[in-house]
Amino acid sequence: MLTFWICLASIQAVIGIACLLKPVRLAFSLFFNHDLTVKIAVPLLKMGLAYMFIRAAWPKVGSPFGFSELVAQYQMLPAFSVNFFSLWLPMLEIIVGIGLIITKWHKEFSFLLFMMMLMFIIALAQTLARDLGVTCGCFDIDGAMDKNDAWNSLMRDIALMGPIVWMWIKGGNRWIWQISRQSSVVSHQ
Repeated sequence: MLTFWICLASIQAVIGIACLLKPVRLAFSLFFNHDLTVKIAVPLLKMGLAYMFIRAAWPKVGSPFGFSELVAQYQMLPAFSVNFFSLWLPMLEIIVGIGLIITKWHKEFSFLLFMMMLMFIIALAQTLARDLGVTCGCFDIDGAMDKNDAWNSLMRDIALMGPIVWMWIKGGNRWIWQISRQSSVVSHQ
């Protein structure tokens, strides 16, 4: 029950921060709505975020036992699902990273990226609220026990939500069902 309330509070905190950023968004709206900016910024964001997620998955793939111990320390999952989650998450990070680079499905992979970042924010926030002393473990499994980095990791993840949402909105209009609908319209003509 406590985890539910922490998750709810985390989501409300993200929404509150997004509302505070509204004046900033309005100030930069001319810059961010410019077509040339979108054509340059979205691919750069995609490359940077893809690199970051692939780089973050690498130590997790290299040390699945260490990562599963780290996941267990978050105390969010039932014990029977920790190992599966520890194998699944790095693969998802790699798939999303590669998908951001090589596919036309910008909206889908940006949405997956958004959902993963939201999951990381909730996990870090509940860790800090419960004073578990575990930090992110994103890029280094061994150094993941330092609580001092937990706040930095949480602030980094929250700060990355803005560019991810912007990329999700501006990243293109190719949803999977739109691509299949366009191909079926072409085949009927």
